[in-house]
Amino acid sequence: LLAPIVGVIAACLTFKSNCTAGNHCYDGAALVAVCCAAWLAHVIVHICFLKYILPLCGVRSHDNEKLAGVTYKECATFLPATWFSTNPVHCLRSKYIFKHNPPCDFYRCGREDLIRANPS
Repeated sequence: LLAPIVGVIAACLTFKSNCTAGNHCYDGAALVAVCCAAWLAHVIVHICFLKYILPLCGVRSHDNEKLAGVTYKECATFLPATWFSTNPVHCLRSKYIFKHNPPCDFYRCGREDLIRANPS
């Protein structure tokens, strides 16, 4: 999670805006407390957003009962973006180290028709 790291930005902005025109003016321990409160508030809001709001906008989970019994080979026939085809290191190893014929082709969105089948 990046919430604590990005929360440091909120604390730094609070510190930087201290005693500027129209803003608060704290000294010593009060300034540290306000910066810590800004950090904590940001972390809480960030985590709540990730946990409760973002799932409402995201992709729905797949129904596992429909996928039960489907093998990886069958799934790869209609979903070209597999772990192997989206991993450039695997594609390079397939071509240069294992010398597969044809090698594992790298997946590019919109270019699925260029992926060659390798039944082995």
